[in-house]
Amino acid sequence: MFWQSDKELVLWCVIAGASFVAAVFDIRTRRIPNALCGPLFLAGLVRAVQLGRLDGLTEAVIGSVLLAGPFLILFALGKGGAGDAKLMGAIGTWAGLEHGVVVLVCVCVAGAVLAVATAVAGRQLKAVIIGMWMIVRGAAGAVLGGTRTKPAEDGSGFGEDSKFAYPYAAAIFAGVCLAGAFEYLWKAQ
Repeated sequence: MFWQSDKELVLWCVIAGASFVAAVFDIRTRRIPNALCGPLFLAGLVRAVQLGRLDGLTEAVIGSVLLAGPFLILFALGKGGAGDAKLMGAIGTWAGLEHGVVVLVCVCVAGAVLAVATAVAGRQLKAVIIGMWMIVRGAAGAVLGGTRTKPAEDGSGFGEDSKFAYPYAAAIFAGVCLAGAFEYLWKAQ
């Protein structure tokens, strides 16, 4: 069998499919629709309760917070969109803690790779390096209680109004696919 259970196959198909639809919307409109994130979130909660009652619901909520948390911080710092956070939170209800850590790491890796590739193609590598540095500084300041990092005057960075911005749902889709492949290969051994 492809996965250990049909439940895992459904999980990966749903989150890969939803993140693909989100990527298409984000590339075309620079928005991730609430009509996608809301039902995905609610269906993940229902599935979690169905599979594990209160324990399943707890794991789904933890997965949602785990995956949405970093993107909420980026949104608060003005370095990301709210749609990215909502999509990751919805995916987290499906992934839970068990798969959520792998999904989060893979999405972050895919995001960094796509950012650098997009920057190189658009000859804006300096803006990406400055943006990554500002995100790290801002996140560290938020976690450690420091002050919020202000955006650079020249518009460099990753905010929606910056010279360099790209639809992050594409990175989410790539990261979900990477996580699914990793989990499949890991469990196949």
